[in-house]
Order: sequence, then C-alpha cells, then structure tokens
Amino acid sequence: MTSGYNLADIETLIAQIEDDMQRQIIQIEWQDATVFERNNSSLFAMAALMGLSSAQIDELWSQALTF
Repeated sequence: MTSGYNLADIETLIAQIEDDMQRQIIQIEWQDATVFERNNSSLFAMAALMGLSSAQIDELWSQALTF
C-alpha cells in the first residue's frame, strides 16, 4: 500500500533532510521499522516534508490499520 505516494519520491524527500542525524534516523526507520507509532517525531517530520495535515495523517493511519 502506498496511498498514491511514489516510494522513490519519499526516499528523495528523506535525502533532502538537512540535519544529518535526523536524516539517518528517518532513513533507518523508513527501511527497517516493524512497529509504527502515530506520535513519532520522524512521522511528523516526514508529514511536514510531504505537506500532510494532521487530518491527512489520521486518514492514512486509519487506512493502514485495516491491513
């Protein structure tokens, strides 16, 4: 499930994160996470990069819970 987001575009956004530590943390979480938390700071950072509102995050989160 990608919810209409191109995975390569998401990886490009991650690569554009200026803070080295934040970029590395988000990259690791993106590639290796097996548990996801709705209030994770990395999720908020990526949502901001993607231009997602809190309501849009909630919608995606609800959608993901159905899988």
